[in-house]
Amino acid sequence: MGRYLKIAGQRFGKLTALHRVEDGTKGYAKWLCRCDCGNETIVNTKWLSRGTVTNCGCIPKKTAKNGQRAENLKGRRFGKLTVLTRAENKNGKVCWLCRCDCGREKIYTARDLKAGQKSCGCIRGLNDKKYKDISGHKFGRLLALEATKHRDKKGSVKWKCICDCGKKCLVTEDSLVSGNTVSCGCRKAEINKEMGRLVSFIDGTSYELLKFRKNTRSDSKSGYRGITITRHGRYQVHIGFKRKKYYLGNYENLAEALAVRKEAEEVVHKGFCDAYERWKKLSKELYDWEKLNPLVYEVSLIKKEFYIESNIDELERRCFKRNE
Repeated sequence: MGRYLKIAGQRFGKLTALHRVEDGTKGYAKWLCRCDCGNETIVNTKWLSRGTVTNCGCIPKKTAKNGQRAENLKGRRFGKLTVLTRAENKNGKVCWLCRCDCGREKIYTARDLKAGQKSCGCIRGLNDKKYKDISGHKFGRLLALEATKHRDKKGSVKWKCICDCGKKCLVTEDSLVSGNTVSCGCRKAEINKEMGRLVSFIDGTSYELLKFRKNTRSDSKSGYRGITITRHGRYQVHIGFKRKKYYLGNYENLAEALAVRKEAEEVVHKGFCDAYERWKKLSKELYDWEKLNPLVYEVSLIKKEFYIESNIDELERRCFKRNE
């Protein structure tokens, strides 16, 4: 406190220093000053002592000779902004300290306020020309109710929506208009439930998924499933089965990595699918038989060699003996 100049009551041009409001940077405190025109402004001691600032801005540099005054905006409202007091001029422009209805305080130039500044940014996008009012529109199962102040990372407005199931949720305008989101999540749950009846699982592994899925992947840098490119430019190969991932090594070129991956798929995935088809043929879709005779297909990897343990041969022998 003691290292700052005590200039309370002193005059600097049209400004009278009232009291220090905050510690400034580089050793200069900021003072609340009252101008002869009645406005108040905040100026640091450096600008006051050197005569850089001698008024609140009511006599701009370019119009000092004709004595024109800046318009007093104190107490005026601009959208959600209420003008509190004059602030320190910036680049020769008159600035005002404003408080938004959300509680945030921010400084704006008079030009910005008159040009259409309506908030501190909490409703950014709602007054944009690109903003589209979709209230009352239906998107799949969702009915858009009202826009909120929330935004996603891209700045898209989040809308409060109500789903046909009665649940309310927030969805971005982009997701609604593009059709990427058509429900609160209930539709996905219904699809998953239906898929559970249509897709066959053995120990968490889907026969249909392994049998019919493609080997290419657009979200992989290598372009192929189970092959990733390391930061050293090598091709790392792995394969998944029954919620386990088996590491198959790093390789210099893609062709070699593809060959290793394809061989692993023949043993693990295709081997499982073949065993599953033989098992379903034996069961003849009888739930009781399947429950009493579950399919076993276990995989282990030792020194990059796969070892399979399955009971499908034993089940087939039992059925053949029973039929004889």
